[in-house]
Parts: sequence; C-alpha cells; structure tokens
Amino acid sequence: MNTGGIALLWGPPRSGTTWLYNVVRGVAACANIRAEGWVQGHPPPDPRQFDARVVKSHQAHAVETLRKMMPHPNIHLVGIFRDPTQAFASLVRTQSAPRQELLTWLTRDIESIDSAFGQLPGALLVREEWIANRGAEVVRALASHLNAGLSPVQCMAIAHQYSRDNVNAAVSDLSRHFGWSGTFTEYDPDSHWHANHIAPKDHPQLTVTAQESAELERLAMIVDRLTVRHSILNDAADADIRMMPIPISHQFLRAATDRPRRRLRLPQALLRR
Repeated sequence: MNTGGIALLWGPPRSGTTWLYNVVRGVAACANIRAEGWVQGHPPPDPRQFDARVVKSHQAHAVETLRKMMPHPNIHLVGIFRDPTQAFASLVRTQSAPRQELLTWLTRDIESIDSAFGQLPGALLVREEWIANRGAEVVRALASHLNAGLSPVQCMAIAHQYSRDNVNAAVSDLSRHFGWSGTFTEYDPDSHWHANHIAPKDHPQLTVTAQESAELERLAMIVDRLTVRHSILNDAADADIRMMPIPISHQFLRAATDRPRRRLRLPQALLRR
C-alpha cells in the first residue's frame, strides 16, 4: 500500500468491518503511510492530501465508485464476514427495522460481495470469528497483503490494541467524551465505533424462525465457500478448516471434504503498482 493506493474493505453490517477498518489504518500508520479513511456514503477525501485511502463499504458497488476516483488505482481488496446468524442477531440488537427487512439487508450485502469476489480473484477474506484467538495472525497477513513491511511485534501490538476488551474500553471512553446516551446511532466520526458497539457477554441468544434459519443456513454456505477460496490465512483454504473456531455449515463440509487442498497465491498485480 503506497502512494495512490487504496485498501477497499467490504463486509455486511455487524460483521467486523469497523474492526478491519481501524486495523488497516493502524497498519498504515505503523508503516508511516498517510492513509485517509473513507466510509462509503460520505464525501470522499481529496486524494492530493494523503498517500493512500482506506475505504469501508457494506456493498460491492464501491469498486465502481473507486474507479471513478482514480484512473489507475492500486487496490488492495479485503472482505470480512461473520457467521450470518450472529450478524443477524447483532442487526436485531442494534437496528429498529423489522426483522424481515434486516434479513433482506444481510442477504443483499452477502450476495453482492459474493458476486464481486467472483470477478476479483485478488480479493482476500477475513472471518470475524478469527479476531479473538487469531488476531495477530490476521494482522500479519493484512500487513503482508498491503506490503506494509511490519514486524511481528508491531502486528501483535495492533492486534492487542483492537482486542475485544480494548475496543470496549475505547467505546466507553468515547461515550464519556461525547456524552452519548447509549443508542447505536451515536458514533465517533473518526474510528466509526458506535455506542454499544459490542454486545455484553451475557446478552441473550436470538431465537430464529424456521424461515429465518433456512435463509441464514443458505447464507452460511456462501460465506463458507468464500472462506475456502479467498481466506487471508492459508490454512483456512485446507480441509482442516473444520478445526477452526468458525460455525461452518454441515452441508458445506460434506461437500468440501473431498476437495483437493490448495494454498492461496496473492496476484502480484494487486499487491504492487
């Protein structure tokens, strides 16, 4: 990620996009890259004032927006997904729209990103479930993908800074600073952490209907397929993905068991200008 570079970060709402956004900005800062953050839907920054841009979007059409911004962009593509049932539960917790509408949002975003990944073989994928116990590995892989040249110690420090406990502490500090009342619509315009960004550990589990369950299982199979094909962690492209702390759908595992193992290779055209 160098002068004129763009890190395009995709993910459905409530799936870890804000974590990824802040981690990538942290990687850029450690590499002494002046990266300006931009969230899709807000006015884009002036490209003349920064070395690079970090773009967060929930829908795959952001690629066309970026192509209009820069004639020959050096784009680093990273998506992040969460188990769809957990993402849906978080949407229900934080949003006021009817449940069917929220599920429609989630379906639309997962399908749009799935379609875009099929056209962009250099795109890599992170799972939100990896943050808790594989955070340092994910940060190292991100730094490598961005050509940031960070040391293992720097990557561990970034992962620690954005651990669940530290993010909760940061959100509490922001809440006191801004005088938030605790509604999710309140957020920090720099980091995009929201009030009550992370659910309490004792938050009750969401009960889903049979119809919701069927759709969420279908979405889980899409996410699992994308994980195998585009994972930023090489071992997640192997059959031992079953040993990882991800709620992989049983139907997908039966279909994937006999697939030949492969290692991901990063297309050089997307890794350097």
